[in-house]
Amino acid sequence: MDLQKATEDAIRTDPSEEQYKAAYDRLHSYEIMRVLHVAMGLSTEAGEFMDQLKRQIFYGEKQDWGNLIEESGDITWYLRIFADVLRSLKMNVDFEKIIESNIQKLRQRFPDKFSGEQAINRNVVNEVKVFEKLGAVATHKRGVILKILQKTHDDGMATETLDDIANLIIKEVM
Repeated sequence: MDLQKATEDAIRTDPSEEQYKAAYDRLHSYEIMRVLHVAMGLSTEAGEFMDQLKRQIFYGEKQDWGNLIEESGDITWYLRIFADVLRSLKMNVDFEKIIESNIQKLRQRFPDKFSGEQAINRNVVNEVKVFEKLGAVATHKRGVILKILQKTHDDGMATETLDDIANLIIKEVM
């Protein structure tokens, strides 16, 4: 393997200086900085949670349930901060609504019990309707876009592709 060529290929796909400057400019928002802090914290705490499991499974250490409980608490702390960001943006969403939305979405996706088939062939339109019904996040525009794209999904396009298309449209329109 030519490491110099691999480095050049990696650099080729690195964002340009202008793109980094634009990203930096977008960071100049109190809410975005709070959400970035939440994302970093969630990543850190999830890693600490996973490390505790790794130590028990692969190193044979005794499971430290107290540490898992502590890390779970840290994770929920960051989620509550995220809910507060949404509240400050007047999104009419609180921590309870986030949990309820997730439960309703999963009930829609898996009416009886988890199934790989239902996970792959989910009805994204009905899932968006669940969030809209609960008033969780401003999903109306996304819902409209997904309704338009649902026929494409029914014709065999992967749900992940639909999500990517919807996100691109939203980015351009909003």
